[in-house]
Amino acid sequence: MNDEKLINLWKQSETTIGDVDMEAIKLKSVKFEKTIKWRNLREYAAAIFVMVMFIRSGLETESTVRMIANFEIALSALVICFFLYFKGKSEKVSDLAADSQKYLRAHKEALKKQIKLLGSVRYWYVFPLMAGMLVLNIESWMSSGNIYVGLGSVIFSIALGIGIIYLNEYYGVRKLQEELDSLESK
Repeated sequence: MNDEKLINLWKQSETTIGDVDMEAIKLKSVKFEKTIKWRNLREYAAAIFVMVMFIRSGLETESTVRMIANFEIALSALVICFFLYFKGKSEKVSDLAADSQKYLRAHKEALKKQIKLLGSVRYWYVFPLMAGMLVLNIESWMSSGNIYVGLGSVIFSIALGIGIIYLNEYYGVRKLQEELDSLESK
């Protein structure tokens, strides 16, 4: 085997592992990192907005129940930020570009981490926020005496929670799992 063939073989092994095109994986991985980063930044911005609005509302209300519910929602938004920061931030897979095997393993681990995070969204995202929202809705319903408005807001809150759970735990997890399965099958 001459030197040119050996160099070409070495270059090919760096860009493909089995049937996996490492350049395509690197591009997907960089895009995935950016998607996770921007998702987290949007969530942080939304949490700041929620905290400001619900703390303000809690301070302005005369009802102790409404005040506690508002503060619980604001605290839930803060907890969501901490959870995303510690459990949901994206690792820099692109720093491992020198070794294709490590790079591929790191990308798979990043996918698994996000699958685990999205698979438990009901516990760390929906349920904490829903507790305060339902208390606010029921308290408003009881104080206003209007059954239709109160029942409508409770149903809307529950439907919103179910929608968030579906989009994350079923749709989001399924999409990430499909990508992970495609990497592991090759």
